[in-house]
Amino acid sequence: MMKSSGFMDDEVKRNAAEKFEQATQSVVMNAAKRNISGPKKQKRSTEAPTIRSKKGDLQKRDEEEDEEEDDFDEDKFELDDEEEIIRLRQARLQQIKTQAKMEQEFKNKGHGAYTEITEDQFLKEVTGSKFVVCHFYHRDFERCKIVDKHLNIISVNHISTKFIKINAEKSPFFVQKLQVRMLPTIVCFINGVAKDEIVGFSQLTGSDDFKTHVLEERLREAEVIA
Repeated sequence: MMKSSGFMDDEVKRNAAEKFEQATQSVVMNAAKRNISGPKKQKRSTEAPTIRSKKGDLQKRDEEEDEEEDDFDEDKFELDDEEEIIRLRQARLQQIKTQAKMEQEFKNKGHGAYTEITEDQFLKEVTGSKFVVCHFYHRDFERCKIVDKHLNIISVNHISTKFIKINAEKSPFFVQKLQVRMLPTIVCFINGVAKDEIVGFSQLTGSDDFKTHVLEERLREAEVIA
């Protein structure tokens, strides 16, 4: 068996030492890498929830702000609705007051009732109101009584128009002036001017038992009631 020389032994030892040193350095470097990468990963894992938590807080804050804005909008709409209701209520109250004032003025002029007048009062009555309905009647004529019945009803429902009647026998001047030839005759005045007339019942179905609304509609056609 051949023995190796001393030189070869030394060289083998050096090679072995170098390989051992390289292996040792490799192990140390790998361990160092693991130590470095480990904390970073751990740091990421510990920081990630913090970031997510911040995002969650921001999202929650945004949602709360949105809710506050929605509440503000709802409050604003409710306020606008309340203001509109108040405005409408005030306008309605003003309308009622104005209407009540006008009705009182009409009543002071004798509106809202069916009134008999004399010849001396005639001009004042037919010129004192914008719309006037005057019935020329005879106390013994049955049809004149029928007209009285209907005009009594209509006068209450149309307060802006004045309803009067005058005895044809006691007012010859205006009977002649207005050319009243038949009784009953209803003359319709607008601003003191005779605009239309209803003579007898020929324009009211022709029969004595016509309904009130028939005469009412005829007066509406004459534009003396609304």
